[in-house]
Amino acid sequence: MTFAMNRSKLQSLLSLLDDPDDNIAVTVMSELLKNESELMVLLAELQESDNKVLRKRVQQLETIIILRKRRREFAKKITSPVKVVEALTELHLLYHERDVPEVVYSMVEMFVRIACNNNIETIDDIGTFMARNNFTMTMPEDKPVPEDYCIGSVLNDRMGSDIMLCLLAKLIGVHAKIKVALVRLDDMFAVCTPDGRFIAPANNWVPEEMNGQALDIRWNDSGNLLKYISLMLFLHTVSSDNFHYVHTVAQALCGGDDDFSTDFLPYPYNGKKNKKLKERESLL
Repeated sequence: MTFAMNRSKLQSLLSLLDDPDDNIAVTVMSELLKNESELMVLLAELQESDNKVLRKRVQQLETIIILRKRRREFAKKITSPVKVVEALTELHLLYHERDVPEVVYSMVEMFVRIACNNNIETIDDIGTFMARNNFTMTMPEDKPVPEDYCIGSVLNDRMGSDIMLCLLAKLIGVHAKIKVALVRLDDMFAVCTPDGRFIAPANNWVPEEMNGQALDIRWNDSGNLLKYISLMLFLHTVSSDNFHYVHTVAQALCGGDDDFSTDFLPYPYNGKKNKKLKERESLL
């Protein structure tokens, strides 16, 4: 009986979805989104409507529901066993919401295929391929941007953070059946072999031998790896000062739903001013 009442209410709201007043439409869409599961069935019936306004708003609602679902599921993926490429693709889609998963996957597949067609047999060959194709690290003097941690952006621009570039190099090694590991040597990420030979974007991919450097191997655990990259994406999103993306990434990392709170975020993202800021503004 409850479902029937909900369905009746939803249908009444849907009848207002093509209202020419955008303010009314926004209010209607907000109410509709409180009933996502029931709503999807009804939206499917309106996808082919001849009413262009209605069709556009239906598509907007469907997109919002898909993005919300993606955010809810992402937190589960970084806390459970998952393929790294799959998780990195999902992370990319949190920031580049309009990108299509299949396109990102195809970019990764093409990258690996082209690399392995270059007779990759040793870690030196991986370094040569990465250098020859100008995969370079974002320079320290450049302002870090969220795209440095989005796998599709890194592949497209051939530039990004050292950890993302090393992951791509490791991916080549895995497919070429070369034993390689992602490590952190002192203050840089690198890819190395069991005998201590390594390459790193910070060194322009020139092969070197380890010589007493402090070695951190925790990065071969997918959980540690994805949590770190997710955190870095979030930090650089905050520095980019874009409220929408800060909220989107934060909600995904927290696995938040309708009751998601922004209280832990800094001002202005949490909507609260701390005492010192209020005192300072009172003097202006």
